Amino acid sequence: MSTQSQSAIRNRYTEAEIEGYTQQILRDGFCILKGHFPKEKLQTWKEAFDPLMEQRIQDGTASERGPKRFYISLPFTMPFADPAIYEDPDILAILERLGGDIVMPELASDTPLQGSDFQVIHRDHLQMSPDLPDRDPALPFQFAVNFPLVDVTLANGPFEVARGTHLLTDAECKERIRSGEMETQLEPLMMEVGDVMIRDVRALHRGTPNHTETPRTMIVVGYNCAEHQRPQLKIHIPQAEFNKLSGRGRQLLRLNPVVESLDAIRPSETYSNLYFLEDAD
Repeated sequence: MSTQSQSAIRNRYTEAEIEGYTQQILRDGFCILKGHFPKEKLQTWKEAFDPLMEQRIQDGTASERGPKRFYISLPFTMPFADPAIYEDPDILAILERLGGDIVMPELASDTPLQGSDFQVIHRDHLQMSPDLPDRDPALPFQFAVNFPLVDVTLANGPFEVARGTHLLTDAECKERIRSGEMETQLEPLMMEVGDVMIRDVRALHRGTPNHTETPRTMIVVGYNCAEHQRPQLKIHIPQAEFNKLSGRGRQLLRLNPVVESLDAIRPSETYSNLYFLEDAD
């Protein structure tokens, strides 16, 4: 077993606590694990991410999710290709209780800068997966694991979410957004560096303006049921990194392409749709 794999093996929560977080996601659409990741590790991520973000914005390969808000995929190299993050056993235990066989097609970031605005209220997928037509609508099939690289405050653009809205039909979501009802149900989520949010992406949410000079970067590690297809997303895995993967890592990342190196891969973003509900009946 590699040193990287050994670093990923730790369990913090009891079975009862894992079940409690699972039930919270089923009820509210999300849960937050306080102080879950070491702040020192995430500082290393921030030091690597900040120049990457500047370069991606400068060369036009970041996806703009509204004014001064950027979605940027992360290269699968260290410090980002860290099994202590994406193989975290407590997070995977929660996800597997919810979704069974889980794969990971997304390693990215969302960053509002000063001058950003409110996003439209949206969900990241329609209520039902076309690949899982018989799945109980109450059960999630696509997940986002989010953690910030700076403390999230009211001033720097907190994520807002409406509890329980993952259980609404698409038509109900559209009507409540149209009527303005959702504006009163959204709550901003304050998070500190080290906190981790696990969410059902169908819960209605939006990003808010960053009024500070410091970018508010939120990492997103995307997981989903293996049967649920997400062709717009992929992680290019360099052969050298693939060779280091644990068995668990290979299972999670098995649907992603393995490449000789990232040198020939021009960064681009194809996942930019916030408006799934526009096409809903």
